[in-house]
Amino acid sequence: MKIKNLLYLIISLNTSLMSFGQEKDLNLIVTVPNESDEVYININSNVNSIIKNEKILLNRRSKYERTLNQTFSYPLNFKFINSDSDSEGITLEAVNHFNTSRIDYPLKDTLKLNITIWHDRLLSKRKYLKSIIDKPKNVSKIKVLNMATFHMRYTPDANKTSFNNLDLSNLKVLKEIAQQISEFKPTIIAIESNPEEDSHYQNLYSEYIKNPNIKFDSPSEIELLAFEVGKLSNIKADKIFGINNPLAYNYSLGSLIDNNSIDSLTYNTFIKFPEIYYPIIEEFNDENVNSDNLKNNLIKSNQPESLNYIMQTNADILTYVATRNNFEGADEAAKYYQRNLRMFSNLNRIHVNENDRVFILMGSSHTAFFNDFLQRSPKYELIEINKFLK
Repeated sequence: MKIKNLLYLIISLNTSLMSFGQEKDLNLIVTVPNESDEVYININSNVNSIIKNEKILLNRRSKYERTLNQTFSYPLNFKFINSDSDSEGITLEAVNHFNTSRIDYPLKDTLKLNITIWHDRLLSKRKYLKSIIDKPKNVSKIKVLNMATFHMRYTPDANKTSFNNLDLSNLKVLKEIAQQISEFKPTIIAIESNPEEDSHYQNLYSEYIKNPNIKFDSPSEIELLAFEVGKLSNIKADKIFGINNPLAYNYSLGSLIDNNSIDSLTYNTFIKFPEIYYPIIEEFNDENVNSDNLKNNLIKSNQPESLNYIMQTNADILTYVATRNNFEGADEAAKYYQRNLRMFSNLNRIHVNENDRVFILMGSSHTAFFNDFLQRSPKYELIEINKFLK
């Protein structure tokens, strides 16, 4: 593996050095925000140690695409200019705040870029927003109760809990917990299901309201707890929303990297002895949950130390793992952050008013991330779960 990394480094350095001043054909395809946009590319390149500046009009390929097929010298620095306003185009690929993109040497013959907005229009938009939004005298935040739970039926998650979701004594305890949570008086419930499944769960909830004794074949925490909280709180079916956003993620990546060049000692010690860092996990580390320990399990799962542990073990610990000069662990952890940020965006899509109170029920790792998001949010006020779950 070390030999492969060395070869990769040598090849990368040689490519950078050999490409300096080299020429190559490039087919550039640019998507523009407006049908009427005429676009120039302003090029800054190095030809025989002489800095060369060019301004070339892109061809109209379709309503929203502009193209240019040309031989360029590399490294190539460029930006896009609107022919009407001389305003610079803002692209997701820009490498700095001056809207400049850079190509050291193209690995492909075709490059696709997207201009999201023109700089002058961005400034106008900001100015317009300032003109129509008055500074509020006070901010009334939406109260949110964010509750962690284990998954009460089969889950593909790495960590699973054995639980009989049909046992009457377990169901009795869950109804008692639902009664406590309902004292929060929620008006909206967010659950760990996909938004496209909303009609399915809203229909199930409607059936449950009509017949609370309905028997579900394989109920999860949604049917067992969220529905009961909704019933006790008189929540309407159209106020049940899924906010999940599945995203592929390798929980075991750290164990798959043999030549960890960052900090194997910290990673391996944490994986083998997590209780050293988070003693609370020994207090409820029981894979078999029943009516005797169900409430205690949920109470412990919602403690800050437990949530910090679950965030660490699901994501942050991977930042201690990578091969030399790479970021495999951090990149994998970022995927889990991305998933939870997307889920938080789904929460923000739900229309709320100042009188709404939101109850969120999800797996522990999502609850941990959401607590961080909610505490910093300009929109929500996080209510302590231990005021109700006790």
